[in-house]
Amino acid sequence: MSLYESGDSSGLVSLKNICDGKDIDKTIGNVDLRILAELVIRGGFPSNIKYSSNDVKKVMKEYINLIIDDD
Repeated sequence: MSLYESGDSSGLVSLKNICDGKDIDKTIGNVDLRILAELVIRGGFPSNIKYSSNDVKKVMKEYINLIIDDD
């Protein structure tokens, strides 16, 4: 799930346009690094949207541990 799909982005800046070398004419304003880090940790899992930041950290830690154990 993208940040636009989760409602965490306005979608004003297009990754496709950036990759195509088009100019970005939108001001995105100040970005809070803590919020950005929390969104990265949350990932694109739709079920994580309903969890608090602390709960998401626990869920993702367990997810990583499951991957490590299986591989």
